Amino acid sequence: GNVEAATIIAGGDVVLNSGMQGAMKGSIWCGGNVSGKFFEQTTIRAKGNVNANSILNCEIDAGEDITVSGKLGIIVGGNIKAAHSISATAIGNIAEVKTYVQAGVSAEALYKINSLENQIETYKQNIEKLDKINFLLNEKERKDGGSDDINRNRMQCMRSKITINSDLSNAAMERKTLLDKVNKSADSKIVVSRSIHPG
Repeated sequence: GNVEAATIIAGGDVVLNSGMQGAMKGSIWCGGNVSGKFFEQTTIRAKGNVNANSILNCEIDAGEDITVSGKLGIIVGGNIKAAHSISATAIGNIAEVKTYVQAGVSAEALYKINSLENQIETYKQNIEKLDKINFLLNEKERKDGGSDDINRNRMQCMRSKITINSDLSNAAMERKTLLDKVNKSADSKIVVSRSIHPG
């Protein structure tokens, strides 16, 4: 039914039979789609689509499409972003409430991809350096025999490499997610079927 200032987290879809009045505290985080009759002062992060009859003063970031249709079909106020498309009957109102609507990938996302690529390259270079150090330690051990210092340095190398590999994996995953968004946004669009107001 109706939801107020709650936090809803789901791996899949979130379906509200009525809507959500979040009072700037309510939020929905999900790995699928979000649908409801209305969303007011609510934060929504969805990997899929967001569907509603009206969206008022919300912060929404959808990985696919945002569709606002039905009797009202309006988006008023807030910050509305979708990776692919946004469609509504009307955006804004006669009071010229500031409403930010964006389809596609932001400049910040492109900057982040570039930053991640630099990080990934640095991680790879650091792993190569650690591999060289490890090789030299093995050579030293072969020539001079083992020692506590060599074992300590080898363990430190191994720990550093595990940490960097983990960081590399996370950075690569984040980069892939952002690149997927860029690909989806190639033909991004905003469609308003009736009216769009100043502001």
